[in-house]
Amino acid sequence: MFIDIYNNVLPVLLPLFVLQFSLSYTQVGLVVALFSISSSLVQPIFGFISDRWRTNWFLPGGILGVSILASLLGLVPNYSFLLVAIGLMGISSAIFHPRGLTSASLASGERRGLGVSIFTLGGNIGFALGPILAAFVVLHWGLRGTVFLLIPGIIITALTFYLRRHFYLVPQRELRTEKEHPFSQLPLSEFLVLCSLVTLRAWAVQGIVAFLPLYLQNREVPLHMAGNLLSAFLFSGAVAGLLGGYLSDILGRKAVMSSSLFLFTPLMFLFLQSTGKLSMVFLILAGTMLLTSAPLSFVMAHEMMPNNIGLASGLIMGLVFGMGGLGVGVTGMIADRLGLGFSMTILSLLPLLAALMTFLLKERRATLAPANPIPRSD
Repeated sequence: MFIDIYNNVLPVLLPLFVLQFSLSYTQVGLVVALFSISSSLVQPIFGFISDRWRTNWFLPGGILGVSILASLLGLVPNYSFLLVAIGLMGISSAIFHPRGLTSASLASGERRGLGVSIFTLGGNIGFALGPILAAFVVLHWGLRGTVFLLIPGIIITALTFYLRRHFYLVPQRELRTEKEHPFSQLPLSEFLVLCSLVTLRAWAVQGIVAFLPLYLQNREVPLHMAGNLLSAFLFSGAVAGLLGGYLSDILGRKAVMSSSLFLFTPLMFLFLQSTGKLSMVFLILAGTMLLTSAPLSFVMAHEMMPNNIGLASGLIMGLVFGMGGLGVGVTGMIADRLGLGFSMTILSLLPLLAALMTFLLKERRATLAPANPIPRSD
């Protein structure tokens, strides 16, 4: 929860950076794309490492790095320094996530849908709280008030470091076939389909998160209200993700993923075409549908690569979300040329295409190696 609070303070800060540094939509898209890429492309590496070595320090180390860099965002003197801070912040996030998701999956036993959903619920709640916290800070202390964000980061880092001995480790090497290549039993074509549909969903999520406050400002919605609406969009999805994970253990991953992605597009179109409180209702419902399937993509990847779930986590969160970040850069260029409203329409259609891809996936319930906690590990 805490690390994703920091990961999502940027959307509320972006309108202020636009004014301070005279940024175009393309430059805004580049900031978001850089964070997504830097926090994503190296995740498979950290996931591969977490499959083979004891890496409990990844958890407190990642949280500390993100909190320090997020607290410095309001102090950057120009656009170039902003890009550097965002890039380093993304790498710190990449250190944490594969290790955390691996622990959650192994600790969940046979109820991986529910267990991974609980883990992602924490992240999604943090993602939803990020804009609220950022709006509160800048309204009371201005852009430089981001330095106060460091306080909770130090506290949660210390707590995580103290508890590091109790986190679940990956299965020991003797539980695996030593000569087996990580991709030897991977259904490659199916995994590529999964990566493609998650890329489209990630593009939609990241694009909406980045540009929704700017879109709402164009509709004369105050900045603090835009931040609250973005948080409502994300928080509704966080709760729905928990329900989606629970239902997927009963109804199957494909059914829950396809139906939720199909329903997002009409609800988002209704938001774009309406105003007032009704518009807010449609936005919240759209967020519910879009993020219901978020935990399922991780579980499905784990079930395709049951002996390398750290690597699977890194690939899905890393390469796929990184490609989604590149899509946000494209969205920014489209907004500069054709308008922000047109870009929001394109973002609304992407999950519909992702929903069609779910029919190319198989339903499976692979057995993961059991959790193997070693309390004395560093």
